[in-house]
Amino acid sequence: MREVTFEVILRVVFGLEESARLTALRRSLRRLLGMGGTWMVVPALRRDLGPLSPWGRFVRLRAGVDALLRAEIRERRERGGPAGDGAIDVLLAEMDDGELVDALITMLVAGHETTATSLAWCFELLLRRPSLVERLRGEGEPGAARLLDAVVRETLRLRPVFRYTSRRLREPLALGGYTVPAGFAVGANVYLAQRRAADHEDPDAFRPERFLDGAPTTGAWAPFGGGSRRCLGASFATYEIGLVLRTVLSAARLRPASARPEQIALHAIVMVPGRGARVVLESRAY
Repeated sequence: MREVTFEVILRVVFGLEESARLTALRRSLRRLLGMGGTWMVVPALRRDLGPLSPWGRFVRLRAGVDALLRAEIRERRERGGPAGDGAIDVLLAEMDDGELVDALITMLVAGHETTATSLAWCFELLLRRPSLVERLRGEGEPGAARLLDAVVRETLRLRPVFRYTSRRLREPLALGGYTVPAGFAVGANVYLAQRRAADHEDPDAFRPERFLDGAPTTGAWAPFGGGSRRCLGASFATYEIGLVLRTVLSAARLRPASARPEQIALHAIVMVPGRGARVVLESRAY
């Protein structure tokens, strides 16, 4: 799924025109993305101790990707003329080189990993409902398109890529009888909000049919966040997931990798400022 979504976002960003530089960029980006891991969030490990150290390799590879992107931007600016068919061509006139590099990296990274994860969960959940798979295979059947959209939405409800979204308060917030001071970060748990029994009947079950009856209430389905900071790629992501899903199901017969459904484990870490950095760890499998 990563290979599929990576190639899709690469073509969306740069267009369909191939070049030696894009080939090199494709190879370097794959290496850069492959270096990601939990070690990167540990400040002590983010030290450049030379090209053989993990952070040193990351810094040099990142610099190489940056140079390739700037060369591509420079060439397209010099070329002039009508814009091409990639997102980069649309943004050339709107941003300077530094801003554009940051925007492209954001699109390339955020625009494929999340979609790949959702697709993997979509297949895992759907293949345990063989009757649904057969209904989706019939493209010409009435309601097939609506059912496909419902499968995507139900997957994102049960397995949202982002489990919570947070905001840092600019002013105090009254919440459930408590007052949270300004300056604190407050997170909304998307995962739990989408599993509330008050909003979804049998909330832990994979039932795409629930979305055929109408849209959920506000806040009951928010895998892309909400408000003015809702994910800009929401429509593109759901369209891509549906398209890949339909294409694969029409070309291959798949089965679950194991008899037992896959589960996820949630971990909650609560830091209490000013109280000796007390940490509470809780885990539950779903």
